[in-house]
Amino acid sequence: MKFAELVAIMVDAELAKLQGSHSDERRDLTSFPEAKLIRVKKDTVIGQHYHLKKEERFVLSEGQAMLVLGTGLERTQWPMEIGRVYTVSPGQYHEFRITRDSVLIGLNSHPYDPADDYRIVRTRRELGNREPGNEDRGHQRLSTNGRSGMSSRICGNVART
Repeated sequence: MKFAELVAIMVDAELAKLQGSHSDERRDLTSFPEAKLIRVKKDTVIGQHYHLKKEERFVLSEGQAMLVLGTGLERTQWPMEIGRVYTVSPGQYHEFRITRDSVLIGLNSHPYDPADDYRIVRTRRELGNREPGNEDRGHQRLSTNGRSGMSSRICGNVART
């Protein structure tokens, strides 16, 4: 049995406990109380944030992705391997540069809480005087209502297991 087939069986079993779903032009996101399934529609970057409370584990089950991790402005990236578990600690910035038709599974230590999503945004100086586009300054708490709150800079560790 292929890894992707095993994952499909597990996902089907969990669909009965479905919490919700969201789609946009980049991806389809299926959310469970302490997990998420992301099916990518086009080459894109997702994530670009960190959490203060929860640890997350990610498994790429199909496709290709680069996992970008960081503390402060430091960034390191790894090509993800299908079936390998990648652990992101609280306070650890993470993003995924992921290709079309990829499937990413996320497992969380805590149920989703929008108050625990923080985006690191960089200044023009940090971007080398390029236009920041949608980026602003400082750390912003992501929110479903469009407002943001400021956070102090907190960094954690990451482990690939």
